[in-house]
Parts: sequence; structure tokens; C-alpha cells
Amino acid sequence: MYTQRFFKIGTLVCLLFLSTTIFSQEYYFKHYKVENGMSNNTVLASIQDKDGFLWLGSKDGLNRFDGYHFKTFRSGKDPKTSLGSNYIQSLHEFKNLIWVGTDKGLYSYDKKLERFTFINEAINNRINDIDNDLKHNLWFISIGTLIKYNADTKETVMFDGKDSFYATSISCDKNGVVWVSSYDDLYRYSEATQSFDKIRVQLPGSTFSISVIYALDTNSVLIGTRDHGIYKYDVASGKTTPFINGAQKPVFVRQFNRNKNELWIASESGVYIYDLQQKTIRNLRKSASDPYAISDNAAYCITIDKENGVWIGTYFGGVNYHQKQYDQFKKYFPRKSENAIVGSAVREIHKDNQGNLWIGTEDAGINKFNLKTRKFVNYLPDGTKSGLSFYNIHGVLPRGNKVWIGTFEHGLDVMDASSGKVIRHYDHTNSTFKSDFIVTFFETQQKQLYVVTSVGIYLYDDKNDTFKICAIFSETTHYTCMFQDKKGNLWAGSYRDGLFFYNPKTKEKAVYRHDFKNDKSISNDFITSIFQDQQNNLWIATENGLNLLDTSKKEFRKFTTEDGFPSNVIYSVLQDEQQNLCITTSKGLVRFNYKTKSVKIFTTANGLLSDQFNYSSAFKDANGDMYFGNLNGMISFNPKNFSTYKYNPPIFITGLQINNKEVVVKDEGSPLDESVSYIRKITLRNDQSNFNIDFASLSYTAPELTQYWYKLDGISDDWVYLNKNNKVFFTELPSGNYKFRVKSLSASGIWSKEAVVEITILPPFWASGYAFFFYFLVIVGCLYWLLRRYHHITIKENNQKIANLNNEKEKEIYHAKIEFFTNVAHEIRTPLTLIKSPLESLLKRTYESPEIIPNLSIMEKNTSRLLNLVNELLDFRKTEIEGLGLTFVETNISLLVRQLQSQFTPLIEERNIHLALELGDKNIYAFVDEEAITKIMSNLISNAVKYAKSEVIITLFRDENSLEFIVKNDGNLIPKGLKSKIFEPFFRILGSETQTGTGIGLSLAHSLTELHNGTLKLQFLDDSMNTFVLLEKPVNLTT
Repeated sequence: MYTQRFFKIGTLVCLLFLSTTIFSQEYYFKHYKVENGMSNNTVLASIQDKDGFLWLGSKDGLNRFDGYHFKTFRSGKDPKTSLGSNYIQSLHEFKNLIWVGTDKGLYSYDKKLERFTFINEAINNRINDIDNDLKHNLWFISIGTLIKYNADTKETVMFDGKDSFYATSISCDKNGVVWVSSYDDLYRYSEATQSFDKIRVQLPGSTFSISVIYALDTNSVLIGTRDHGIYKYDVASGKTTPFINGAQKPVFVRQFNRNKNELWIASESGVYIYDLQQKTIRNLRKSASDPYAISDNAAYCITIDKENGVWIGTYFGGVNYHQKQYDQFKKYFPRKSENAIVGSAVREIHKDNQGNLWIGTEDAGINKFNLKTRKFVNYLPDGTKSGLSFYNIHGVLPRGNKVWIGTFEHGLDVMDASSGKVIRHYDHTNSTFKSDFIVTFFETQQKQLYVVTSVGIYLYDDKNDTFKICAIFSETTHYTCMFQDKKGNLWAGSYRDGLFFYNPKTKEKAVYRHDFKNDKSISNDFITSIFQDQQNNLWIATENGLNLLDTSKKEFRKFTTEDGFPSNVIYSVLQDEQQNLCITTSKGLVRFNYKTKSVKIFTTANGLLSDQFNYSSAFKDANGDMYFGNLNGMISFNPKNFSTYKYNPPIFITGLQINNKEVVVKDEGSPLDESVSYIRKITLRNDQSNFNIDFASLSYTAPELTQYWYKLDGISDDWVYLNKNNKVFFTELPSGNYKFRVKSLSASGIWSKEAVVEITILPPFWASGYAFFFYFLVIVGCLYWLLRRYHHITIKENNQKIANLNNEKEKEIYHAKIEFFTNVAHEIRTPLTLIKSPLESLLKRTYESPEIIPNLSIMEKNTSRLLNLVNELLDFRKTEIEGLGLTFVETNISLLVRQLQSQFTPLIEERNIHLALELGDKNIYAFVDEEAITKIMSNLISNAVKYAKSEVIITLFRDENSLEFIVKNDGNLIPKGLKSKIFEPFFRILGSETQTGTGIGLSLAHSLTELHNGTLKLQFLDDSMNTFVLLEKPVNLTT
């Protein structure tokens, strides 16, 4: 009896499975793989944490996904803070930590500190499964061994005794009951006995190996097997019954998960979806021809997120994401070897009276789609008269049991709708057509058939089977569409010539064209379609916006991207039952409410086949279903089935880059001591003022359509619109305190809460508090120094005043001396001259008294010396007070030196001094004042001989630009401190009083040298001789 019941249940489930496979809804998936940033395509575990981040465990690290970017965590250099293995087997969130089961043990991850902790070094094998009860215990399995870990006390209990079992899976129900499976049986943990009660679940006559269990509710535990499908254990009755029978079709179950109405099952045979209300089952498998199917049949894990989206991790195909919103757009696209539409560029769509859709394509003929059987039949040219004349179809119109087909440049075909054979063909050779490009057809309310071509519009005469050019419009215009409004007026859109109007009753005609000077004219002359809504508004679609025509004023109001449209290229317009316009563009589908002016945009992120639609490709069925053609096929949907999503996604800061380098928590030089996603305040150095901030609104439905705004308090009070960009850049932000705020608007039109972080940019060191304290000390020090300096300067000035007074006195004394010596010299020179002349006369008469000759010679010699001294004093006076006028003549300097040397020969011999004369081989000539240069040299030679002990050296030489006269003597060395003093008038060195002199000679020589633009200085070339150097530079030299 029990066996028969089992068989009946199994048979019923199989029949349900087969039936629902055919008639169930479509499921479309979005795929994420290594090409999208994942670390590996093998995804073995997945969870969504309480904040909204998705975590994926792979064979090459742990991935965190925020809807935009994958952040990968791998084993690192520091075993204390990083994973010990990149092979992630299981994941679980508990106690605000992410628990990561690897093939080398269990780790906990602190999201705030971004730090991994190894739980138990003794447990270093593969972690197969993880769950938690309601008593702060974490349960996990390590290669068959069941382990209980208390997250508060860190106590570990291993169930590995003799009464233990080889554990394969764990599941805790909502009441905290812990269920564990072995390969053969089910176990329930008893809190009272701290042990497990064994439950026999094997059915009579069957043996299966349990792979995974799942507490469906508090009364049911699902048992997934390796090869016998799925069973359900009823807690109340203690009975096990088949849930999905795998006797005929073995199913290796990997994981369960559920939402409100569906149970999702990951298996090695694809994904099974069990409708908990309808009790139907659907199996989803990989399809090579379907890019929206699951990417791999080996499904290992399932996560259902906060938005009811389903994430399926596979072994080879990465992770697959399904959102119910994707299913609201039914997709029809070419698929090889399967029942599918043929052709990608879908053009006109119309329904015949048999319930078939006729779909023209520009690349593969025409398709007939049976809405009941969901079967497609394609018609292409076959080279016969009964076949299509061309594959590029533009116009389609089912009319009775015939289908009128317009081709591109190959005329018009009339097909029998039942047989699919062309029964008539028209072109310029057998009709009045001026063009074989049949653009579209239009049938009026009076059942008149118009054929729209690239050269005029033609009216078909059913009785005579002829076409007549329509004279109500231009006969040479390239037309694109035709329309009749509810008043019976005819409208025709053209390719480049605007909108044409004709009133059959009044015969009134008009042409509306764009006038750039008139903003109430039609926005463009390329008319793509014409539509009248339920409120009798006439809408004109163009390639530069949608136009609403006010027929009374004959004015147009334009709707463009400035009104929120994604593009200005408008293709077709339909209206749904909620009085919204459904508008196709080159960048998505727009749902537009004219009353509220609200705009809702749908793109491929919402499940469209393509963002760009096609011309003249829109059809609305009587039940409200809409069909639109695009460049990848066709979509259909019913707007009443559009879901309203109320999920308010959180927004997190997800990344910080400084100077284009990602910032790592607690890295060297890092401003982060915890994760940037949770930190509330960031302090940056002045050289870190160039930084980028990443953020993400954790909604995975259509993150590409999420819009962002940010504001930086301290810089601006206005929100900055970033469109869909989730990154902001700051460059050289001044030092100061800021508050960064970011918010988002989801694709469902829901505003997020703000994410806020305070940012402090420290000033450079020179502008820091320490620096200002240092500046204060420096300023105080400077003030102190200035006061001291002022005091010092005051003292110095007072001393200077005293010195100046002393100098003035010295100058007065000096001038008094000069005046005294000058006056004396003047008084002495005249008597000396009077004495000298008689002496010279007496010397000439020596023959009379020879005995007085020596006395006269002495007298004459001293008189001459005294006269020379007087003349020197007067010359010095002249140079000091009046200045001498020099006369430069070419002079033989070498000869002059020899003459001076001969004058001093008696004195030299008298003092027994050796005089060395170094004049060179050639005479040296120069332009000098001979008298002045003679006085200079004479004084230098005189001083040298006068103070020499035994040797005087006179050197004369020249180079290209200068003449040097050097006199050395080996007398007592002049102290270096008196180097300049000796050239002062009347200066005598102490100890030189025994030598005759006035102290004027060197001063006179120095003054005369300066008048020659030369220099006279004392040099200390060695420690044995005084050296006086006369340098004439520049000087004109001759040889």
C-alpha cells in the first residue's frame, strides 16, 4: 500500500514537471564572470550580508560585489589577518561577521576592520557547510565532523565520538532547531541531552545518498540527494515523501533557497523552480542559443537577495542573476535549431484575423507567429514566383486572408496567409509605381488601402486591381508613414519634407515644416510615425523629439532629452490602459505620463533586448500586450504587469583612492583604520588632497540606471548631479574640515538615505598648529633680538658719534698739520732756493779754496734734500686738496727704473745692501705721467733701501693688460694688521723713528697710483720679506 502511494505521488510530480516545462514563464538571467571582474568562474558559495553586499566564494578567493565592482580577498603575507586559502567552500553571516569556510579551515571576517581571523588551528580541513542556531552557536562541518562553536565564549564542541555520524549538511529552522544529515539519515539536535536524535528517512525499497537538507518551514525538511531527486520529511507525521522524483531523471541536489512563492533548487542538472502555490516545477538549463539562460548546468549555490533577486553560483559559468523585473519583457530573438523568430532587424508588426502576428524584418524576410502555439514560421525568397521577391521587408499589412508585403526596392508582394505563397507581385514594370521601395501600407476607416513609397503615395483600386497616384499630397516626396485621425483627416510623414495634412471634407491642405526661428514649429522634418491617443492628442514622432500638435492653433510642443527622454530620436508611440505613452527611441523605451510629465526609462538593464528600436515597429493587441521591434529581435510586454518596487537601497562608500592609489586599511601611510564603507571620519595629510571616492547604491536590479548626487559641505551648498557615475574626483582640495554627502535615485524612482563621511585635510607643516607655535616663538625671539639689536645699534650710534667727533678732531689736527707743514714749506722753500743758488755758485769756484769743498758739498746735498722734502709735501697737499693733472706720454719704464737705481747707488753702497734688479730682456714701455711714476717708484725704492737689512729686490714685468712693479726688502716685517695703515699720511711704525722721514712718501705714492687708475698694496707673499706691488691696469703698453 505504501509503495503504491509512493508510485502515484512520483508519477504525479513527473507529469506536473513535464507540463510546466512547456507552458511556464520565461526566466532571463544576467551573467557575471571573470570578464566582469570576478576572480574565478567557479562559484561554490554565496550570501548577501545585512548591509546589502553580495559575497561570492570561488576557487580563487572571496569576492564582494556592490553592483558595479568586485573586490577580491585572497590569502596574503600576514596569516593573522588574511585568508589561509583561496578555495572558498562555504559562507555564512553571523554576529556581524562573515564566516568563510575554506579547504584549510574556518575564518571570520570583520567587515569594519577588513581583517580575517583563523578560528581554530586544530580544524584546518575543508569546511563543507555553516549555519547558526538562536543560542549564539555557529555550526559547521569539516570533512564529516560536526562542530559547534560558541561565538561569545569561543568554546568549541566537536561531535566526533563513537556515537557520532559522518555529517553532510546543516539547516536550522526559524525556531532554532538544528537539523543535520548524514549520507543515509536525518538528525535533530536535542538541547536537553546535548546530543542528536536519529531519524530514519529512507523509503522502503530505495536507497539514496543525502547531499543537502533545508528546513523549508518549522514542520518540513527537504532532503536533497545525489541521484534520487528531492524528498520532504514531515516533522509532525514523521513521514518522508517524494518532492521531486529523480528515479527516471537523476538529480544531484546542491542547495535550496526560497522566496515567498518559489523554492529554488541548485543541482548538477540545472536549476529547478518549484512554485509553492501552484505546485508546479520548472527546470532551467543552459542553452547555447540563448544568451539569457543560465550559463552552466552545474549550479552549486543560490542566494535570494533583499530585492527578491536570485543569484545562482555555477561551477564553470560564474554567477547568474535573475530579477523578476527582467521577465516582464518577453524576448524574441534568433536562435539556431529552435523555434524562434528569424531575423534581427524587426520592422512592421501586425495581427491577422486568425490570431497570428506577421513580423517583417529587414534581414530575413517575414515571420508568422502563432500566439496560441507560440510557433514561428519564416518566409524567405526561394527563387520562385510564389516566394518573396526580397528578404528586406519594410511594410506589412494583413488584409482579409492576404498579407500585403512591401520590400526595399523590389516592389510589392501579396501573400496568401494560409499557404504562405505569393499570389501577386507589383513593381514599376507592371503598375504605376514610380519607385519599387514600398515603405508601408495604410488602411483608412473607409477600408481604402494606401501604399506609401519613396516617391509618392498610391491609392489601391480593389475592383480594377490598379494603383493611382494620390494627388492630395506631393507626388515626388519620400514618405515614411500615413495616418488618419478620428475626424477623418489624413496625415503623411516624410523623410525630409515635414508633415503633410489633408482634410477630405474641406479639401484643406497644409505642410508643417521646421522653422528654426519659430520655437512652436515642428522640431524636425524627418517624421518617423504619427499617433493619436485616447484623449485625441496627436503625437508626431521625429528624429529630433516628440511633438504634440495643437490642431486649433497649429502649434507644436516639443518633448526631448531636456524633458528627461534618453534620446531625441523617436521611432514609435503607443498608449497603455493607464494612459501612459510607451515610446521607443534609439536609447531605450520610455513610459511617459503627459499629465504628470513623469518619465520612466527602460533599457537593457531592465531586460530589453536592445536599447535601440526600429522604425515603424509597434503593435498593441486587444488584451493590452505591446510588441516593439528592435535591432536584435522583438520584445513584448503588458504594462499592467509592470512591478512596482519599493525597496529602498542603502548607499555605501566603497572605495578611496589617494593620488590614484587604492587605500588599504592600516597600510603604511593609510588614513584608514577601518573600512571606508563604515568609517565616519577621515583625516588626510596635505599631500593627500588629490583623492577619489567610490560609492554604490546596493540595488542590483538595474544599477546602470541608478543616478547619483553629491555635496561637499565646506565647498558648496548645492548638490552636484553625477548622472549614473558612481565616482567623484577631488583635486588639490584646500586644507580644512569638510563633510562629504552622497545620495542616489534608484531605477524604481526611490531616493536613498545619505551616506556621510567627514573629511579633514590637514594643512601643510608650515600652516599647522605646531608651525604657528614655532612662528610665535620665532616672532618673540625676533622681537627680543630686535630690541637687543636696537639697544646695540643705539650704543653703536652713540659710539659712532663720539668716534665721528674724534675723527673730526683728528681731521682738524690732520688739516692743521697739513696747513702748518704747507705754510712752513712755503716759508722754507724760498730761503732754501736762495741758499741753494749761492752754494752751487761756490761749488763752481772750488779752485780758489779747495779745503771748503767737502763742507760745501754737504751743505748743497742737505739743501737739495730739504728742498725735495718741501716739494713732496707741497705735491701731497696738491693731491689731497686740489688734485694733480697728469700728462701721459710713452715712457721707457725699464730705463726709468735703471736711472732710479743709479740715484740710490751711493746709499746702497753706503749701507752695504745687495740690490737685485729683474727687468727682463726687453725694455718695457707704457703711457704714464713720467714725473708721477718717478715719484712713486722713487718712494718705494727709497723705503726699501732705507729699511732693508741686507737685500732689496726690484722686479718689473708685464702681461697683455697690466704692468707690475714689485719692490721687496728683508727689513723688519710690517705687521699684517697695518697693511692699510701704512698708506695713511704721517703714519710711522713704532721702532722706525731712527730712520729719517716725514711719513708722507707712501701716502703720496698711493695717491699718485690711484690717479693712474692703478693699485699700490702691501702683500705678504712669504714670511721673510716686505713686498710692495705697484699694479698699473689697464695700461697701454708698447715694446
